[in-house]
Amino acid sequence: MQLRIKASDEDRLLDRLHVLINDVPFFGKKGIDLRHRKSKNLDTTISIILAPGENSITASVMNSNGMESYRKPKPVFYQPAAAVSEKLYFIGIGIDEFNESDYNLKYSAEDIRNLAEEFKKKYGKNISIDTFFNKDVTAENIKKLKAVLMKSGENDKVIVAYSGHGLLSKDLDYYLSTYNVNFNQPEENGLPYDELENLLDNIPARKKLMLIDACHSGEVDKEEGIAINKLADSLGLSKGIIIDQAQASQHVGLKNSFELMQSLFVNVGKSTGATIISAAAGNQFALERGDLKNGVFTYSILEAMDKYPTIKISELKKIVGERVEQLTNGLQKPTSRNENISVDWSLW
Repeated sequence: MQLRIKASDEDRLLDRLHVLINDVPFFGKKGIDLRHRKSKNLDTTISIILAPGENSITASVMNSNGMESYRKPKPVFYQPAAAVSEKLYFIGIGIDEFNESDYNLKYSAEDIRNLAEEFKKKYGKNISIDTFFNKDVTAENIKKLKAVLMKSGENDKVIVAYSGHGLLSKDLDYYLSTYNVNFNQPEENGLPYDELENLLDNIPARKKLMLIDACHSGEVDKEEGIAINKLADSLGLSKGIIIDQAQASQHVGLKNSFELMQSLFVNVGKSTGATIISAAAGNQFALERGDLKNGVFTYSILEAMDKYPTIKISELKKIVGERVEQLTNGLQKPTSRNENISVDWSLW
């Protein structure tokens, strides 16, 4: 579809142009850079690719002061002459063995294997699966996956699933664990969260989901840690808290953990058009139960896959959120973002 866009600002130069289809940035989260034009006016025609069904198109410009114009929506319904095939791209990253073996987990790799197997059953031949486990989980390998997702189409679906440790640096930047990560300084060999987010940015597929069965290892005071560990033991949960009193001044407790993760994933959802659902347990408390043989968060997803013949993203978030809290007596509270109905798609 050819789309003509006219924009102007009386006072300041135009900085960039954003075009979204069903709340997904067509040109990526950064949009189109207009700074080189050094102009207060824009009159251009761009070509966009529609997906079958409803396409809610919005466009806006930002000026050099960071102010954004009103996003005027233009609904377009596209009915292709022939049925368009749908493919799922599944990216799975599971790590439960580390160079620093004191931090080993039990079921993170199994989480990803189980998810891959279940999605394979749902999609059959219409699925592309790429998985990385343990020693293969490096920042370099994960960055290369962007090339795989660039092969997707507008009507395809993408799921990126991660199971492992989440880590906070001293500056409270969020990292995901890799095999060689320095747990005391995760900026050394850890995977910056932005890099995982980047996998979903500016790819053809518009139905995008990220599942993260990890928490962060922020500090927690000793009393809170002891209380949580006792309750976890009574529930048969196998992971406890790592307490670093040397960094106690950067205390991040359970309540703050939830708020931090919720803020982080809401921002990500807005920028890439992806739906993000995270385990979001407090501190290093992404819980595992020996009787479930999975992380509680992943187990709840697998349970839903077995129980429901089809499910929408909004339904998955609600069902998994309630189930995780039930299984952990409220110790673990997944975070997610309420999506506009225009991007509420069927996961299977």
